[in-house]
Amino acid sequence: MKISLEPAMLLKLTPQFIQALKLLQYSTLRLEQVLRQELAINPLLEEEEEEEEEPSQEEVNEDEPEEELELSEDEVDWEKFLEEGFDFSQPQEPRAPEEEVQAKIPVYRETLYDHLLGQLRLKDLSQEEFEIGEFIIGNIDDDGYLSYPLEGIAGILNKPLEKCQKLLSIIQTFDPVGVGARDLRECLLIQVREQGIEDELVKTIIEDYLHLLDRKTPIQLAKRLRVTPEEVQNALEKISRLSPKPASGEFASPAATIYPDIIAKKVGDDYEVILNDGNLPKLRVNRKYKELLQKSNQTSEETKKYVQDKLNAAKWLVNALQQRRSTMLNVAKSILRRQRDFLEEGVSALKPLIMSEVAQEVGVHLSTVSRVVNDKWVQTPQGMFELRSFFGRKVEGTKEEVSTQSLLELIKKIVEEEDPSHPLNDNAIAAELKKKGIDLARRTVAKYREQLKILPARFRMKVGE
Repeated sequence: MKISLEPAMLLKLTPQFIQALKLLQYSTLRLEQVLRQELAINPLLEEEEEEEEEPSQEEVNEDEPEEELELSEDEVDWEKFLEEGFDFSQPQEPRAPEEEVQAKIPVYRETLYDHLLGQLRLKDLSQEEFEIGEFIIGNIDDDGYLSYPLEGIAGILNKPLEKCQKLLSIIQTFDPVGVGARDLRECLLIQVREQGIEDELVKTIIEDYLHLLDRKTPIQLAKRLRVTPEEVQNALEKISRLSPKPASGEFASPAATIYPDIIAKKVGDDYEVILNDGNLPKLRVNRKYKELLQKSNQTSEETKKYVQDKLNAAKWLVNALQQRRSTMLNVAKSILRRQRDFLEEGVSALKPLIMSEVAQEVGVHLSTVSRVVNDKWVQTPQGMFELRSFFGRKVEGTKEEVSTQSLLELIKKIVEEEDPSHPLNDNAIAAELKKKGIDLARRTVAKYREQLKILPARFRMKVGE
């Protein structure tokens, strides 16, 4: 045992640097809330207003003088000034006309989250179990599938995996039938169980042969299962009545305001990229109180230090906002310049793009790009998209520059345009993709089809009524 000194290099993040990272990560709407709050708590910050024409000397003399603007430094009560409250609950923002507000009262529709949470409340659960169940429900997507791994949920909540599995099993008994599944196989099995289907052949086909349904005929499946083709056909008919997306279209989407942080618009033959931050308050340091601080000799050192800290914080925030604006604009321009084909043709023209490429071009760290695209939306001629959606790796096995997103969109479009009475199997979808210059194996097509939660061709067939 001994005591020794060793030199070492450590990276310490200052509070200002941490706050700068947060500012970069905030969406425009969230940033506006943060800035309004800073205006409320920091007396050395003020919002710039549109400059008005200064009145002439005659006009000034005609009006009554405003005494509070003529205070000398000896008359400034610093303690009273610093103790004044700032009401953030009613920020000074423009309000819509009353008649316009009244005309836009939305009709309430229950969301899937509300529907499931209402059923959870009816269960006899402990507070801990309810919190786990509520978190699981919050991670169920609009189609009814659990969108986050259960192991990850257990890790986030720091709860045993067995408890999380217990609550998921309870939720999987809720309406709509099939909700809470982690994949298509589990979704169909839940529906079989909850609907009381006792056909063991149906369960066996779903559990072990779901991936073969698009390639094998009932006769071929019958040979493997050692049953008659009629029994297989009967089981397939029962499976076809199950829903691959149990909650799709049944509930309202959660009310969420999508505000474009960036706008890309065509100007001539090129595209202009601008930040949609016109609603953000334009901040500046209140020079009046800065001058008072420099001149005042009667204010205590403690009060001066407090005001000086607020002054430094105000200066730093103004500079950090300028840096955020510059970084966001550079990253957005880099992304959209590389995705020019998307701006012209849509999602199917998205090219493979990884964040490190943008980071290298802009000259920032990879994590900076990740923060810029987090929870940011861009308005384009093709519609509104998350900035993160422009990233995607090249699809393996293809010679063309095809991203995963564009491939999924192509497969979805091919299925949507197929003849419902003669749906395309995976081989046929692969053939259609090959016509577009994308050569994929049938097995790869099946993987992406399942990722889109699209059933095999046999179960997409619709016979005319």
